[in-house]
Amino acid sequence: ADNGAVPGIKGAVDLDVFKGTTSQLGQLAAPTTAPGKARPAIVSPTTGVVSVFFKGFDGNLWWMTYTPSTGWSTAASLGDGTLGSDPVVTAQSPGNYDVFWTGTDGAIWHTWNSGTTWYHQSFGGSVSGVPAAVTDHNGGVDVLWHGTDGGLWSKQYLPASGWGANTKVTGAGPQICSNPGAVENTAGAVDVFWRGCNGRLYTVRRPSATAAWASIGSDLHGSVAGVPTPTYAAGSVIDVFYRGTDGGLWHSYTHNAASGWSNPYRLGWAPLGSDPAAVGKTTGAEDVLWRGTNGALYHAWFSGGPWTAVKLGGLVQTQPSMVAQASGAVDAVFNDQARSVGHTYYVQGGSWHSPGTLGGFLS
Repeated sequence: ADNGAVPGIKGAVDLDVFKGTTSQLGQLAAPTTAPGKARPAIVSPTTGVVSVFFKGFDGNLWWMTYTPSTGWSTAASLGDGTLGSDPVVTAQSPGNYDVFWTGTDGAIWHTWNSGTTWYHQSFGGSVSGVPAAVTDHNGGVDVLWHGTDGGLWSKQYLPASGWGANTKVTGAGPQICSNPGAVENTAGAVDVFWRGCNGRLYTVRRPSATAAWASIGSDLHGSVAGVPTPTYAAGSVIDVFYRGTDGGLWHSYTHNAASGWSNPYRLGWAPLGSDPAAVGKTTGAEDVLWRGTNGALYHAWFSGGPWTAVKLGGLVQTQPSMVAQASGAVDAVFNDQARSVGHTYYVQGGSWHSPGTLGGFLS
């Protein structure tokens, strides 16, 4: 108000009133001078709804969500700090979320919701880096991580029996030297990928939700510089993307994981400034995003013809995260130049929108 009154001060006084919560006030006071390191996670529990989870400036778990009727919500803290890693998230319709991260104690932690009530628990373990998590349409959930012993570990949730024990995936061997990347199909088959300590790309498979992990992992060759990013496309196609040691974008793919993989193939566009993020669609189309060495966001896509790449712009501080919906829409988020949640999206039949910001303050 420009005509406010304050005792002891003559005349009208300009009064500005903050009507948000204390958590939102804390966001306004958050420092933004240091480069952001936190990578937000994104998920779509049902068509049209998108949710983002991230490690906030205060070390707590924060989230925001989009619905067609209300738009984007304001970022809100779920507590649970201090997070020792970025979160990863899976979801099942109509909006039940499972969020995982590495705690400062080195254990796997889990936050989940039932309606509007949130819960959290520790799964123990001894984790190096950021876990991976996947879900199937039957309610199953898998969380996987790089153990400090150099092995690949997993924990599985089945609706009929609940959470199982922490289990070392012996087929992965001792040679895992990166965070894992994982995909799961609707039948519960899980494929996990990682960079070996010799720099090569490896994978191991569990063929169904109730089957055992393969006793021997597969060497897919390649020269991997970061963390591989797998995705499902049409049918049984699996494509795994990674930043090569030459700085370029590489991938390997299969039309049937049980029958073998392609040789590594260089798509180009070196040098990448981050590991890639990728999504596949039921049409067989694929989209890949990454941060360029100039800080801009870049996009490559495949829709049946040759791979093509363009610069989307923006100023990106970390690897982006992506989610695709059954409608063909794609949303991507990243840590932007203000350490806020940056966002860009694509609607089927249209074009990518210029990167913008959703607010929030990331670690």
